[in-house]
Amino acid sequence: MLPDFNILPPAPTSNLQSSSPSLSTVSLTLMPNEANFGISASCLEKGLVLPCAVASLEDKGYVMDTGIPKIKAAFLKREDTDKAPTLDLSHTTNLALLLAGTAVNTTISKAGLNGVVSPPHLAQPFDRLQQYGLGGSVRGRVLYVMPLSKVVHLTLQKNVCTTGLAKDPRDGHEIGDIVQEAEIYKSSPSGIFLSLGGKARGFCSANHISDNTKVLMHINRDFRVGKKVPCRLLKYNHMDQLFIVTLQKSVFERQFIAYSELQPGQVVQATVNSYDSNGARLAVSKLMSGHVPSLHLTDGPMKHPERKHIVGDQVTARVLKVNSKRQHLLLTLKSQLVTAKELILTEYSQEAENTLTISYVIKVLPQGLLVKRRENDMKGFVPRSQVGIESGMSLASAFHEGRVFRCRVLKVSPEKQNITLSLLVDEDVQPLSRAPKSARKVEVRARVRCVVDEVRTHAITVTVLPHNVEASIPVHHLSDDPSKCQLLMEVLKEGDEIMNAVVFSKVPGSPVTLTLKN
Repeated sequence: MLPDFNILPPAPTSNLQSSSPSLSTVSLTLMPNEANFGISASCLEKGLVLPCAVASLEDKGYVMDTGIPKIKAAFLKREDTDKAPTLDLSHTTNLALLLAGTAVNTTISKAGLNGVVSPPHLAQPFDRLQQYGLGGSVRGRVLYVMPLSKVVHLTLQKNVCTTGLAKDPRDGHEIGDIVQEAEIYKSSPSGIFLSLGGKARGFCSANHISDNTKVLMHINRDFRVGKKVPCRLLKYNHMDQLFIVTLQKSVFERQFIAYSELQPGQVVQATVNSYDSNGARLAVSKLMSGHVPSLHLTDGPMKHPERKHIVGDQVTARVLKVNSKRQHLLLTLKSQLVTAKELILTEYSQEAENTLTISYVIKVLPQGLLVKRRENDMKGFVPRSQVGIESGMSLASAFHEGRVFRCRVLKVSPEKQNITLSLLVDEDVQPLSRAPKSARKVEVRARVRCVVDEVRTHAITVTVLPHNVEASIPVHHLSDDPSKCQLLMEVLKEGDEIMNAVVFSKVPGSPVTLTLKN
């Protein structure tokens, strides 16, 4: 693994435009043949940084692939792996070969704002240019080179230039944090620089200082050095190693501004933005959005879930999964998952055995139910013997994908990453009867009144009144005209009352079947 906060010399492979016209993603590579493209063997000098790949491991070191034509292989001694060679910049003739990260020794010839070392890249976070005297020797690393002007831009930052693992310059601060007393240490017409405490620093541009849309004309006067102001951390600039912050009160009031602020299981308020074939897109804030899979849009299967939550509706969702690095957020709108108070399982630990949790069905199998934890990718299995139905009943008739239920953790196998669950969470739970007593009150060919419970893909689940008998109406039984069955299914919704349905069949082990055919 590469350590954090170290400079690397990757080469761009492509420029991929993102969904936002103002943002783009650049793909990089460290493959030697691409990173060293255009470099010949005759151009190499002692001390140059050269991206290589380990071709083979030998007794005394590593055979390295440089990707440079006419160089079959290079050898790196095992004792040299921790050494950091330094190049004397004054003796380098080909500046174009100074790749990012090359350590150099150089001499200060001029101190000014337009030098090759900009103020954010001085040795210490709050150093000033005036502290560096002419003729002094410094050790730095190459950031980038301007070949035409033959100017090398360097950094003198200690945590980058020293050997070994670099220290985290964020000093414990995270994106979204609010620093109540940030002290201004530099002010300019373009913005203000702030000390966030410790060695962490931040920059607030002029357009983020106030909610006022008018351009601030007197930043130096209104925000003097030494003044303390509250700010919120928006993002981190890894190149300059400082936070980008804002002083705007409207941003302070936002629920979230970064994916790193969210945790699995957290309940959030969101707005429905759009629908597609895979689910819905919710806006959690102006800067963040999340995806709700089709399975998680409603409590039960619905043909048109967009009719329940229309675009623009304010909804309460729960975080299932969050990846802050990829800015990916997975949410659920299932009410039972959103309001659940049961234990959140985050790892395969035997300490979770005999505890209650909430899961949902992702697949119905003949031998049991494959279920998934609500906040992560942890999966479990409910054996048929722990479902609570008799041997003759069909699991497919009693459960559907996406159904939510409380369950008890029976056994956890950390080595196999397997969890065995049970739906028999209470001692007084009895297996589902093959023929419930209430169903006996409904006779075949009798006309009944029922209320729609769920609209599934192939059937409508209903409750027969006034006996509260569970029943279903297959889609092809909605009308005598087959061409109208699908249309009627799309019109029906939860809570609709159906009159004059006829009891079509009563099969032991299965729900009562109704029909609307004449």
